[in-house]
Amino acid sequence: MNKSLHEVIPTAAYLSAKGRRLDPLLRRYLESLLTAPFTFFEVLVCDPGTGMTLRDVMMQEEHAVTERAASRGMEPGDLLFGSWRR
Repeated sequence: MNKSLHEVIPTAAYLSAKGRRLDPLLRRYLESLLTAPFTFFEVLVCDPGTGMTLRDVMMQEEHAVTERAASRGMEPGDLLFGSWRR
């Protein structure tokens, strides 16, 4: 008999089924996705190829992000959807 996955987060279902066999680092990463809420971020400052400063639209917190790829296509005022893990 198959259990219903209605209202089950896909990541949680995957961890339940395969978690013990996963690489520990991958398992910890997937577990962290379950606790980090998704939100919208506004790009405040962008330094293409280096990083950007984002503001969480819901919490009004600012975050400095160091990265190379996404900042090349972003500019101030753009909105992003994602999660923030400290």
